Amino acid sequence: MKQKFQPIKRTDSSTKMIGKILHSDEPLLEVNNLSIQVSQPDANFFAVKKVGFRLFRGEIFAIVGESGSGKTLTALSVLDLLPAQAEMTGGKICYAGRELSRKGTFTYAGIRGKKVAMIFQNPLSALNPVFRIGRQMRDVLQTHAAISSAEAEGEILTLLRRVGFHDAGEVYRAYSHQLSGGMAQRVMIAMALSCRPELIIADEPTTALDVTTQATILRLIVSLREKYGFSLLLISHDLSVVSELSDRIAVMKDGAFVEENSTRQLLEQPRNEYTRLLLMSIPEFSPSVLV
Repeated sequence: MKQKFQPIKRTDSSTKMIGKILHSDEPLLEVNNLSIQVSQPDANFFAVKKVGFRLFRGEIFAIVGESGSGKTLTALSVLDLLPAQAEMTGGKICYAGRELSRKGTFTYAGIRGKKVAMIFQNPLSALNPVFRIGRQMRDVLQTHAAISSAEAEGEILTLLRRVGFHDAGEVYRAYSHQLSGGMAQRVMIAMALSCRPELIIADEPTTALDVTTQATILRLIVSLREKYGFSLLLISHDLSVVSELSDRIAVMKDGAFVEENSTRQLLEQPRNEYTRLLLMSIPEFSPSVLV
């Protein structure tokens, strides 16, 4: 049953507020021994191998690794969004202490969008080209909240302004092909925020953007987290990006975690050779290159 739309209020005694961000000693998301098998015409293989991690309220947890390491499949499995050729063959995923069903349809109905939202890697392919932006965002909001179309439109226009659109009305009426990559990513962020989720999964949110726009989008996500207080699962191939944002980092290679630690510890005292190589690959800026 739908509930009346209102900002989330939490009073759990195990939690505390630091600024506007809620922190807790209890994990919001817990993944144990996750294994994912990918089926192909010529062979089957495990893309994710017994991966486990915990993400706490108010935390930014990053999974970093090269392309094909299994990090995106790990993120998609949280919301039961694996592609047809991939199957979760083992492990358990718990959200707020509740185990999520692999079958998905009932258990995930009250979680996708409402409790856990996702910012996809390619926003232009994630948005439906047939419907206007306002229609798509309104559908998401009204699926989880008992509000009128007029109320939904007002809320969406407010969100579009908060992600940096001065011409929110024009964006509301636009189709996705009329937006640039950066604009489409801002729309995806606004859509993810529309139901005030407790957790946002950001899968390579800046990959398809130029460097300047990347920095703008990352600053936007951080500022919105401070305002709305959601937890963040950040997926990236760029260790330099996640090191600026995250509280903890897990390094993934060939479908498994090779190292997990606090950001500071991982950067200063990496234990795994692969992590050390990733750190060495981060370019250092020198003014002399401009001369």
